[in-house]
Amino acid sequence: MTRAPGRVRADCYVFDARGQYRIVPPDDDRIYRSTVLPGFWFDVAWCSVPIRIRSPHRGELRGLNG
Repeated sequence: MTRAPGRVRADCYVFDARGQYRIVPPDDDRIYRSTVLPGFWFDVAWCSVPIRIRSPHRGELRGLNG
């Protein structure tokens, strides 16, 4: 995932029949749908939301917004 001001880019890959990984673009609604896990999907917009952790141990988690 790459973040730049006003932009988010997330690349997803699938393992193809030739044994190589290839990039798969999201659909028109910017949703990635898993080809392996039935029903699993995510919206690219979610990648731009800051992570909020509500836990008594959040001080132990480094590198995340708390």
